[in-house]
Amino acid sequence: MTVGPDTRWMRHVPPESGACSMDLFHAMASLCGAGPHELPPEAHRLREDIGEARHYIFILLDGLGMNLRDDYPKRGFFNSHFHRELRAMFPSTTTSVLVSLATGLWPAQHGIIGWFTHLPDAGFTSVPLLFNERFTATPLSDLGLDVHKVFPFQRRTDGYDRTVRFLSHKFLVDTPFGSWSRGAAQGIGFENTQHAVELLADALHSDTRPSYNYLYVSELDHVEHRHGVRDPAVGEIIETLDGRLSHLRSVLDKDVRMIVSTDHGHIEVPPENRFVVKEGDPLNACLEVPPSGEPRTPVFHVKPERNHDFLGILRDTLGCTFDAVSVDEADGLRLFGPHALSERARAHLGDWIGVTDEPYALLYAPPGREPIDFLGYHGGLSLDEMSIPLFLA
Repeated sequence: MTVGPDTRWMRHVPPESGACSMDLFHAMASLCGAGPHELPPEAHRLREDIGEARHYIFILLDGLGMNLRDDYPKRGFFNSHFHRELRAMFPSTTTSVLVSLATGLWPAQHGIIGWFTHLPDAGFTSVPLLFNERFTATPLSDLGLDVHKVFPFQRRTDGYDRTVRFLSHKFLVDTPFGSWSRGAAQGIGFENTQHAVELLADALHSDTRPSYNYLYVSELDHVEHRHGVRDPAVGEIIETLDGRLSHLRSVLDKDVRMIVSTDHGHIEVPPENRFVVKEGDPLNACLEVPPSGEPRTPVFHVKPERNHDFLGILRDTLGCTFDAVSVDEADGLRLFGPHALSERARAHLGDWIGVTDEPYALLYAPPGREPIDFLGYHGGLSLDEMSIPLFLA
């Protein structure tokens, strides 16, 4: 099960596969006065492509992978302003990407490695974006964790030389993560994307100084999880978003630069390829805590006395669906970014990581409950998950 030199998924690992979302984040930060002193070559090229502007709008459309390009309206915003393809960061999941966007740090550095991130020092597994404990939904603050202990990082936008605004759905804007990620910047909640477009246009028309405006939209991702990428509702949402972005561009002045991208794409995992681990299963008996990370990239904290048995039981449970990569192998491959794993990331990644670019998922069912079971997934290394678009307008 361990990784071999010809493993196919390795060809999708950034940065070897070209420009990725971190290059875009570096480029935007540099244009706003807070980028690294020396940009990587791909980030420098993206900075030149974006160009200097008085106002920037960065719109992150959660889940808009390149595999949805056939759904773009023929003469709409997406087709007219498509600039290039990028690679997502790994793991290809919102949690990790949003922390990287906020901090300029790779997952190898910040250690937020999936929807479920185990915190060994605290003794439980967290859901960082919801800021709660995985199984009881208890707020982490009630368990003695301040938001700055979970996210002990400097926010990049704190150093921007302009007005900064964060726009997200009303139910997200004042969550612990939402408040932490924007810092002192203004947080604006919206009802829907039409409302968001109106709020943005009004704010930019009244601005007296340069600005950076970040808009996060999650509807598409929610539909893909529930119904997959081929459902008609996916095309309907893309058409709606396309129309609203076209309208926004049409009412903005020329000194506004729109940058639109995403965090990841989706892959459909059929029911027969979804493996469910339950409390009494032999695999779970090898683990200190249930698998964490993502169903597409499960993370295993193995009991020291069961480490010898773990790989055999994993093979018996999953066959050859995932490559089991040790944390040391992941570090050597720079799987989570071009830096050595931080002590924090190593702790959160445990002992072994399941990696695949095939349509498989590993789910966990708590005692007396069913697992959260979707058709659409992300977090893995398939081309559909890792290939993302960049639009400039």
